[in-house]
Amino acid sequence: MTKQIFFALIACFIFNNLADAQTVRLEAYVFEDNNRGFLNEVEIKICNILDASLVAETRTNREGFFSVSLPVGKDYLVKASKDLFFPKEEKISTKTNEEKVFAKLKMERKPGYIFDVTLAESGAPNATVDAISGARIEVYNNTKQVETLVVDSLDGINFDVTFERGNHYTVLIRKVGYFNKRLEAYVDVEGCILCFEGVGTVTPGVSDVMSQGFQMGSVLANIELDPARLNRTIRIDNIYYDLDKFDIRPDAAKELDKIVRLLNDNPTIIIELGSHTDSRGGDRYNMRLSSNRAKAAVDYIITQGGISADRITSKGYGESQLVNGCRDGKKCTEEEHQENRRTELKIVGFDAVDPLADKSLAEMLTEERLMWEVNNSEQIQVGSPFDAAKVSRNASKDKPAGVVIKSVEQDKGETLVEGGNAAVDPISITGINLDYEEDKVLIIAGGKVEIMEKMAGNQLNSNLTDRLVGKEIYAKDKDDGLNRYQFDHISEIPIPLLNVFLKRIALLEQNGGWHIFTVEKGDPLPKEILEVLK
Repeated sequence: MTKQIFFALIACFIFNNLADAQTVRLEAYVFEDNNRGFLNEVEIKICNILDASLVAETRTNREGFFSVSLPVGKDYLVKASKDLFFPKEEKISTKTNEEKVFAKLKMERKPGYIFDVTLAESGAPNATVDAISGARIEVYNNTKQVETLVVDSLDGINFDVTFERGNHYTVLIRKVGYFNKRLEAYVDVEGCILCFEGVGTVTPGVSDVMSQGFQMGSVLANIELDPARLNRTIRIDNIYYDLDKFDIRPDAAKELDKIVRLLNDNPTIIIELGSHTDSRGGDRYNMRLSSNRAKAAVDYIITQGGISADRITSKGYGESQLVNGCRDGKKCTEEEHQENRRTELKIVGFDAVDPLADKSLAEMLTEERLMWEVNNSEQIQVGSPFDAAKVSRNASKDKPAGVVIKSVEQDKGETLVEGGNAAVDPISITGINLDYEEDKVLIIAGGKVEIMEKMAGNQLNSNLTDRLVGKEIYAKDKDDGLNRYQFDHISEIPIPLLNVFLKRIALLEQNGGWHIFTVEKGDPLPKEILEVLK
């Protein structure tokens, strides 16, 4: 009897171990909801459902497939995780007589947008045949200050990256023989569902496929890269001049700012900026006018954009290279004449050393951020350094009181203004000397004098900036001469004008616009202000 019990126990032990040794093959696919395709590189963890112990882990392949062997006769929890997707859990069981069990895991994408790009050469007749491969692709999340994508050499002609909502991204595309191209993407930031800056040559355009409510979607774009070849000419659109004038108009200034950005992103390129006129007027006059226009544009790029004068020259072509048939004696519309009043960029040389060649986009942006912080520390603090030119998209939303009125006194001691609303006393004020700090602004408008706080928190005081929006602004600086500005929204305020606000300034309202003067502490007011106050 004892032997029988012993052999029974042995048999039971062997049977149980054989049962434990038996396995079932789990084969599964992971895909995105709404049949948007299989998902690769999904992290898979399989746990015992009773004690949550980890049994196996793996990743999906390019087809979204994975396969593992699991002990038979048990229940498991399959956990799937992938960046930009909500985690997914699925129960499976190996309590079966089959050799395999099958599963499908559907994962839901977090709110955001897939930016799907095809690269091609600008002006190429066939985007597929003339597509560009081997480009260096970098995407940086400025909001989180982390790299999102780095591809040293793109295998094909396409790349895609997922943009998360509420973030600002920079995309940099580099390819030898082409202009470096930088794009800024704002994803559901302050009412902007998906806004791009620097996508001027995306063709045939940005095509979006959005879900209901704009929570997610796909953005398809053909991005064209401009060849950077010696003597290549590129037309710069929207840099127009008024008839017989060479002043830089506000719309032209925006386009010239893009050239500044292009030169900063491509530090080896040396260019000529050529200006062309229409056929009206004499040949010699038009040649002189176009030369003045080209010089004005180059002066703007050098003085306002900080580009070295060694990298850019100007040249006027007059009416010698008309782009249509609007010659002398032919009647043309104003729009046709304006087509000839154009500006073109021509590559005339290259520097031997590219200072950006060995720098990553992350390093470039870090340097730009540090430089911005150095230039703006203890001065005007404006949101993110990447949005310095925008000041703050919210600057006009809050309306802080922000106005502090001081008594402004004459040399004789009489009070000119008390409380800020009194009219200016019409007595002689020649030689008036005002003592106010750089964080204040002297404002002379409508016969009244105010001294206002320059900042409200870390933003320019909206009570101040609201007066300037949409108005012509002339900034007179002892070191920089007279410059004209105009912006339609506080987000468009030019950086050179921001730099003016770093100084001790006075604002004079005149002829519906504003004149801004730099006033050194202790110096008398500029004569223009004194004339008005008289």
